[in-house]
Amino acid sequence: PEADSPANAKPVVSADVWRPECALALKKVMRHPKAWPFHEPVDPVQNECPDYLDVIKKPMDFGTIKAKLDERKYRNGPWEVVRDIRLTLKNAMTYSPEDDPVHGFAMALGNFFDGLVAGSDVLSTSE
Repeated sequence: PEADSPANAKPVVSADVWRPECALALKKVMRHPKAWPFHEPVDPVQNECPDYLDVIKKPMDFGTIKAKLDERKYRNGPWEVVRDIRLTLKNAMTYSPEDDPVHGFAMALGNFFDGLVAGSDVLSTSE
């Protein structure tokens, strides 16, 4: 079959299903004890990382993801939310050295989130 044929297409899930599931997954991630550094955008001055926006070209944080979900700015499917959660964690691991606690927090949250995705028919269709 052709690459874009229905036989290879991912199942279409209604936004009425995926938005609440994404919101619940995000809530679980945000409640994780190591999630607090990722709740708000990085402030290069307040967080003492003046080169952050030079290193990280696409900043993202959980608060922004929550606002985008609440404002229905994610329109195409759960993969957009999954992508932004992973981007948040990737940014932290890219910017913070391996011996920095924030790097370790991002790794732990990544493993936690991978478990949530694996356990969800809706979120796992987004990969």
